[in-house]
Amino acid sequence: MWTYIMLAVATALALVFRIRNNDWVYPLVFVWAFIGIGVRNMENDPNVAFAAYFAAFFTVAGILLTRK
Repeated sequence: MWTYIMLAVATALALVFRIRNNDWVYPLVFVWAFIGIGVRNMENDPNVAFAAYFAAFFTVAGILLTRK
């Protein structure tokens, strides 16, 4: 449960940094971390892995769709 909340908070922080600083590169660090979390948890907990992949996808979509 806490893992999903932390993924959501990290995604929100990445998008806030994107909008406030008008920097599209910095949130890619979050995407990299989300993909790493997904790869690490694929065998033990696939639900967390898919949530991490969804967070990575949502962050990339937010990077591409938000403009200042």
